Amino acid sequence: MDLPLEKKIAKLKENSGTSGRILKLEKKAKNTCLEKLDCLIKHFEGSPLVKGEETRKILLDKLGKVHRRWKEKDWEETMTSESPAPSVQT
Repeated sequence: MDLPLEKKIAKLKENSGTSGRILKLEKKAKNTCLEKLDCLIKHFEGSPLVKGEETRKILLDKLGKVHRRWKEKDWEETMTSESPAPSVQT
């Protein structure tokens, strides 16, 4: 998460900030992270740094799954989830 937004959200929660403002910041953080993930996906679609097409397919598949999960889930749940980051290895 964008650290300044994370700090603002935590501070609002500590100080019993309005839920509307907290939701607005969480939505902004979610959109920022999804945009960065989109850029990462676009980068690996054409990057010569990928070992081969099979590796590229696996990497893009896993990044796509993460994108869908982040987009569909409640953002606070996503950020506090204890599930491990997806492995690039299969």
